[in-house]
Amino acid sequence: MCTRCGLCVLECPDGAMKFNEQGFPVIDYDHCKGCMICAHLCPLQGIARVPEVRAW
Repeated sequence: MCTRCGLCVLECPDGAMKFNEQGFPVIDYDHCKGCMICAHLCPLQGIARVPEVRAW
């Protein structure tokens, strides 16, 4: 869930969070370093790290 408050976009030190056309924040994984500041700032805890799944 996202209220589009923009805290994650404003405070991302790497500029990895951007707003999409609908006004929701999205992560640019090419620039994200995984600091999780965005997740800590989200008032609704709407951002979480998900482990990468690799095929064997």
